[in-house]
Amino acid sequence: MLDMRTLMITFVGNALINTIVMFVYWKQNKKFVKGIGYWATALLLQTIGFLLIGIRGILPDFITVVLSNVCIVTGIFLMHLGFKVFADNKSTNTYNYALIFIYVMFQYYFTFIQESTSIRIILVSVFVSLIFLQSAILLFSRKVIERRKFTKLLGFVSCLYISIQIYRIVIEIISPTTDYLSAGLVASTAQLLNQFMTIFIVFAFIITINRVNLHDLIENEKLKSQRDNMKLRLNQTINAMAKIVELRDPYTAGHHQKAAKLASAIATELGLPNEKIELIDLGARIYDVGKIFIPTDILNKPAQLSQIEFNIVKMHTIEGFKLLNDAEFPDIIGDMALHHHERLDGSGYPDGISGDEITIESRILAVTDAVVAMNSHRTYRPAFSINQISEEINKDRDVKYDAQVIDACFILFRDKGFKW
Repeated sequence: MLDMRTLMITFVGNALINTIVMFVYWKQNKKFVKGIGYWATALLLQTIGFLLIGIRGILPDFITVVLSNVCIVTGIFLMHLGFKVFADNKSTNTYNYALIFIYVMFQYYFTFIQESTSIRIILVSVFVSLIFLQSAILLFSRKVIERRKFTKLLGFVSCLYISIQIYRIVIEIISPTTDYLSAGLVASTAQLLNQFMTIFIVFAFIITINRVNLHDLIENEKLKSQRDNMKLRLNQTINAMAKIVELRDPYTAGHHQKAAKLASAIATELGLPNEKIELIDLGARIYDVGKIFIPTDILNKPAQLSQIEFNIVKMHTIEGFKLLNDAEFPDIIGDMALHHHERLDGSGYPDGISGDEITIESRILAVTDAVVAMNSHRTYRPAFSINQISEEINKDRDVKYDAQVIDACFILFRDKGFKW
């Protein structure tokens, strides 16, 4: 015959191992899979509950009967909360809180006022069935399965738990237990099934967590591949648009490639995040795209532009911004096209903004554009040397151009051997 006290001791040992395993999984996966902490705590409470039952007769009945069963059913409730968190279900738990309160009252009544071991066993089984019924309904829900493709296994485990509780209720009705620790073979078998279910549910948790992690890894790889493809297409589009600009304005041939290389290096020297550096690189290759709307006879005019012609040229910032905005490029790339001619003192165009109103990306591009332009040969002057450019730009240090950006720029040339 199965001895119930021995079963309790073996159950505590198994439950403790299961609890340790779940807490290890929680520590490793808490950032990736929600709900594991609830499951681990649920197993811990059940371990404590069955340990208290196993030492009945040593401690007062309030601890070994009422408190032990409260630990067990609270653990079951936490397991259900874990299912809800895992499945992203935000429904209220008011009903279950009321259920726990009613359960505690009944446990107290049938322990100290009208003592009945059989009714207490039935109460536990009814409560556990009600909680796992909610879990099964949740985990088999069509909406939940669409959102989380791994809930069916946990739903199946919930149904098994309900089946065992129904079995316990039936045998208690047929053959009521008077002393839990001296229960017969049938009742002991029910307890043994509970042990197996605890082990099974831990395996179900582990399988589910691993499936979620594998699924998320595959999805992340797919997203990464999609992002890489989008980035490639974006680069191809930007390069094509930059070539169109250079075909219309031969004097800017190679200008954008140089600007992109220098602007990215300055951003790196300033310690900007990689995401910003990538966007600065893209924006610097296309910031003059608005020039495709400027007549070529003005762009290629060898003599000094008239005020009217210069006003037309200045429109390339606005036209470039409109084009990039309509094409749904990242906002900062449009801002770089619009504001790369703005100056700290407000003397730039088109908006005349100043100081911190100008983004760091546009401040970097303002210095970059000036350096690349002065380093390029023109029909009316030779290319400036780096020393000449430094001297010229530093005249407007913290007046038109950001001093930190200027310093970073010329550190690259003088100390770090920057080459176009």
